Amino acid sequence: MTTLRTHVEAFIDEVWEPDKGHLLILHEEINHLEQLIQNLREVSKLEETELILNKSYFNISNEIQKIVQSFIPLFKKDNYEINFKIEPDISVLMDKDKYRQIMYNLISNAHNFLNKNGKISVDLSKQANNIIIHIEDNGIGISKNDLPHIFERYFRSKTSINKQTKGSGLGLSIVKSLVETHNGTINVKSTLGKGTIFTIVFRLE
Repeated sequence: MTTLRTHVEAFIDEVWEPDKGHLLILHEEINHLEQLIQNLREVSKLEETELILNKSYFNISNEIQKIVQSFIPLFKKDNYEINFKIEPDISVLMDKDKYRQIMYNLISNAHNFLNKNGKISVDLSKQANNIIIHIEDNGIGISKNDLPHIFERYFRSKTSINKQTKGSGLGLSIVKSLVETHNGTINVKSTLGKGTIFTIVFRLE
């Protein structure tokens, strides 16, 4: 909000011209605020007695491919790489909107912590009656001290603060709640300075 106010006041006072660079900063700040509002709404829903899932059958293979492809322009803009390896034609009974939120939060989170030559891979496979999703990055990683706390509400690791990455500390907490509401599990492995792997397991219904 401070960034928005500063830029708008500078435009009004004719300190800055409303050029593309400044408008892009405003656009990023608006996106950040929209995500924060969405996260706060989701937290409010999660605090209700029971989160209602609107489940339906859908092709999770096609859906995850669409999600990854929607991130390609952002990754290209930042000179990052995003790849995927998806087992085709896997159908699931889930809340599609909640599933999309899980994936968007995790991929956005991984993107935020990439460095130069950053790379993310998203893998989907079926093993017995389980759906396995891996999201792996070569970003800044998470320290051993911070790792046990990353799913706690409002927690931000020291590395994220040092990198001055914007965030509310709600995204991963929401992801964990949504995964567990679907009777799934989420685990994370990370090496500081090398990267992080999130693994989600959903049992087929």
